[in-house]
Amino acid sequence: MIFVTSFNRKFYNQNGKYLLESFADSKSEGKMFVAYEEMSEEELIESIPEEFVDKFIFYNLDNDEYKEWAKSLNYVTPKKFGGTAEDTCDCAENDDILKYVLKRRKSFGDPNPPNPRLDKKFMKKHVHRTGENGCHVYDWNARCVGFAAKVFAIQRAIEKLNPEMLVWVDCDSVIVDKITKNFVQEIFQGKHDGTYWSYDAFYHYGPYRENNSNLAIESGVIGFTRNGFDLVEDVYNRLIDKSFLTLFRRDDGYIWQVVLHDNQENRQRCIDLAEHVYNNKVVENSVWGKYINHLKGLHYGTLSLKNKGN
Repeated sequence: MIFVTSFNRKFYNQNGKYLLESFADSKSEGKMFVAYEEMSEEELIESIPEEFVDKFIFYNLDNDEYKEWAKSLNYVTPKKFGGTAEDTCDCAENDDILKYVLKRRKSFGDPNPPNPRLDKKFMKKHVHRTGENGCHVYDWNARCVGFAAKVFAIQRAIEKLNPEMLVWVDCDSVIVDKITKNFVQEIFQGKHDGTYWSYDAFYHYGPYRENNSNLAIESGVIGFTRNGFDLVEDVYNRLIDKSFLTLFRRDDGYIWQVVLHDNQENRQRCIDLAEHVYNNKVVENSVWGKYINHLKGLHYGTLSLKNKGN
């Protein structure tokens, strides 16, 4: 059983080091495949107590195909995220989108009459072009190249280790209890009250996120058995051939949704662990809530590390 995570130097200093520390301290079974950027393996090893070093397998993404792929997408990556695209867009000047916004406002419960100035302000925050000619500064689109590192990390772990089971954990997470191989196996396969189940993958979506058009699969904790690695390859190939650029959204969460949930045949092979969660805290309220605290928002300054482990 392998856990996988990834980070660059900034995210390691913000929170990645706490994930590694908590994984070791929890005495969880299995090992963690750590894909890193902008730092050295020696730095990582030095930060881990010697008795726990063998719990980790380090992989340098700086030497991976990912870097050249990312450069090839500079034209859709805003300058503030390291690309060459402008940090602004002209979506608010598009009359067709403005008409769309006026209709959408009703779904947000806004009783106010149309106001061009306020509507344009609202649109800049909430509504942009999507799909093949999608807006490059649209929330998730702007950071899609960075998000893709997660998929490259998972694919490399599969290629190098071919584990029986693989669980991805976002680096803005901490392990709060020991994770056993048996616990993970029972997610994929088991029996209860005469009912048998067997799945190739799990994810967190749930009715709250499914009914909110702005939300996709929560990809902070997602897992696969060896039989489900073809699903990972599907997502990976959509990145490599850049066909993901034609999707409604370009982030990994939405691409996972397209492959695992929206595809009816694939959905039969997967289990949504948030199926009965009626709020946005899908990981915390799933079976993983006892083991993982996903500190969503930590990367971008919306959450304090004072909350870690609570």
